[in-house]
Amino acid sequence: MNRNRRLWVLLASAILGWGGPAYAAPYVIASVTDPAAKATIASAFIALAGVVFAAIFSEISSYYKDRERDIVEERRKKEADIVEQRRQKELGLQRKWELIFPMLRDYYNPWIQAASVFSNYLSRLKSSNSFSDEQASHILFYVSLFFAVRLRFQLYAGGRPILAQDIDEETVMSSYRAIENALNWTEDEDKKRKEVSFLQRSFIKRDKNKEDPYVYEAFASKLEEDPAMQTIRDEIKAWLTKDHIEKTAEALVQFQSKFKEGINKFYLEWSA
Repeated sequence: MNRNRRLWVLLASAILGWGGPAYAAPYVIASVTDPAAKATIASAFIALAGVVFAAIFSEISSYYKDRERDIVEERRKKEADIVEQRRQKELGLQRKWELIFPMLRDYYNPWIQAASVFSNYLSRLKSSNSFSDEQASHILFYVSLFFAVRLRFQLYAGGRPILAQDIDEETVMSSYRAIENALNWTEDEDKKRKEVSFLQRSFIKRDKNKEDPYVYEAFASKLEEDPAMQTIRDEIKAWLTKDHIEKTAEALVQFQSKFKEGINKFYLEWSA
């Protein structure tokens, strides 16, 4: 029997326990002529009332003590649940971070950085009216770097960024395709794909040692020994105009912006 029910039973018993004797007491006492006996009977009724009152008072006191203890226990349980939920959330975030951090470190950030240095270099050429072999060689280096990072991403991580929503992923890929379209140094798409693949393979083949990265100086040295790369360099030089430079630089900036927005949105989804 729970405490609430016990209290109600006790109250009902008290009413009956008091009501019955209180109703019967006058008749019982009136029927007794001996004063001593009347005093004894009256004392008995008073004692009975005192016992019932003490029992009710004790039960009510216990009821409120138990209620207070239950409230304290419930509060402790809620606090413990909140702590456990926070711990589980932090654990979930940690697992997500362990999953996504290698992608950010090895593929997302290098790709964004490659776009950044490429767009910065193109921005410095916007005021030029003519372009040298050296400038075309630099652009060829950045083209090779950008597409080489892209190929690594395709080979080792699927090639499609994992972001908060599909639309964010598609936005990044659309901005990447805009860069491909802007870099139209030849109108022959099949030829361009073959040349991009050649540049990707050449760059990745030589960029394997993290302690000795494949920088522009090494690239330029190899370029002077490779007629196929020189041919692509000459095509890029012929393609260079202010309009092409501005269009490509803008596409690269949009790619960086959309990619960073997608990553930031992904962070916000984690903390929600």
